[in-house]
Amino acid sequence: MTAKVLINEQNMSTFICPKCNKAKTANVSKFKDIEKAVRIKCNCSCGHSYSVILERRKHNRKQLNLVGAYTSLKDNNRGSMTVVSLSRIGLGFEPSIEHKFDTGEKILLEFRLDDKQESLIKREVVVRSIKGNLVGVEFSRHDHHDQLGPYIAWQVG
Repeated sequence: MTAKVLINEQNMSTFICPKCNKAKTANVSKFKDIEKAVRIKCNCSCGHSYSVILERRKHNRKQLNLVGAYTSLKDNNRGSMTVVSLSRIGLGFEPSIEHKFDTGEKILLEFRLDDKQESLIKREVVVRSIKGNLVGVEFSRHDHHDQLGPYIAWQVG
């Protein structure tokens, strides 16, 4: 699997060699406006070569498989879903049956974390993107005062 490397606000990325763990930070501003995925081949001073994909997201995204439910605040439609990714500002989920969401629509999500307590999370979110069966949402609030806060800090980093 090819590692993903974030681009920070200063258009810098840190590359870590998977063989020796040596880190190198470099300016990647020449790649920031390219629309498609950018794969870079890195050569470490230890002699190891590896590839990375530049990630334009502002926050890391953790891939998950958490079961839950959603309720549309627009029409009160309900359904089951699977949370497939999580970041500090939002998540991605797949509804178990086809549901027509609108960008900007508010939804209430409920799901259990895979932590020791199987913490129940209830959050209002706003739909930001829809790609096939994947719905990308942003948390209405970014202050995570429940179990989601520590979980995000530990899982997403």
